[in-house]
Amino acid sequence: GVHAQIRNERGYSEGATTIVTGLYSHGSLLRGWVGDSKAAILNRSDQTVENPTRDHSIVQHYVEEGSIRPEIAPVHEESSTIVRAVGGSDATVETRTVPIYGDDIVLIASDGLYDAYDRGKELYRKYIRAEDTSEEESVIDEILAKTVTDDDIADVVFEATTLETAAEGLISLAQKRGGSDNVSALLFTDTTQPHRNEIDDSSSRDHPAYRDEPTYDLETDETILK
Repeated sequence: GVHAQIRNERGYSEGATTIVTGLYSHGSLLRGWVGDSKAAILNRSDQTVENPTRDHSIVQHYVEEGSIRPEIAPVHEESSTIVRAVGGSDATVETRTVPIYGDDIVLIASDGLYDAYDRGKELYRKYIRAEDTSEEESVIDEILAKTVTDDDIADVVFEATTLETAAEGLISLAQKRGGSDNVSALLFTDTTQPHRNEIDDSSSRDHPAYRDEPTYDLETDETILK
C-alpha cells in the first residue's frame, strides 16, 4: 500500500504524511486518521463545533495532561511533531464512529487549515517570556486572532450559502492567516436525517467516540515527523 511504498521508495523521514478519511452510511460516520489531519462536526441548530478526532501529536499529549493550554497548541515549538504518519515507523489507524444528524455539517480537512499561521513560534516565544498573567492573556488573545480557531471555522461555514462556498471560504481563511502548507477541505451533510433536537436521547452525543482515551502512548511512541 501507500505506507509501504513511501517507506521503500523515499524513506519515511522525507515522504511521510498524515491522513484523515471517513465512510458515511445512514446517519453513521466511521472516521479513520493517522497524524494530525482532522475531522469536525458543525451543528447548524446549536452553532457548535465538535472535534471527534484526536491528534497523534506531542502537543495533544501536553494539552491532555494539562501542561499547556489548548490555545497554545497551534503555536507551540513542537506543534509539528507527530507520533504517527503514513510512511512513518507507526501508521496505525485510529478509528471512531459517530452519529450524524440532519443539521450537522461534517468537515474533513488537512492540517494545513488549522496550522495556517506560519509565524506561530514567534508568538510562542512571546508567550513564554510573559512576566505576568495579564501579559500571558494578551498573548493568548493575539494567538486566537492570528491562528485558525474552531470559532473562525464555524463563522465561515455557518455564514456560507452552500458547502462549496464554505470550502472556498475555509481555504481563503487559511491563506489569509499564512497558508504556508497545503490546505484541503471537504464538507458534506445529510438532510434526510432527523435533527439533533428531534432525537429523544440526551446521551446521543455522549458517544464512546467522544470520550475514548488515546490508544497511543507518548512514553514509548517514536517521534517520526518534525
